Amino acid sequence: MKRKAFNEMMVERRNLEILDNPYLTKAESKGHSKALKKHEKNFQAIIAKKSSKMNPHCYYEVEIKNCLQATKGWMHGH
Repeated sequence: MKRKAFNEMMVERRNLEILDNPYLTKAESKGHSKALKKHEKNFQAIIAKKSSKMNPHCYYEVEIKNCLQATKGWMHGH
């Protein structure tokens, strides 16, 4: 029973060591992606897809100005 628990703990320890020491360093991981420009292509595709579904930007200043111009005629009887 103790032997089995010990073996399981050793397996867990080995797994943690593997996970703590990645195959590539952070610099290498970023470098290969930049060299192939995969990230940039994917990012641009995602932005284009999302922006095509969006309504154009609205600003309060423009909305209030349009509202005031519309009501201006009603207030003066035009």
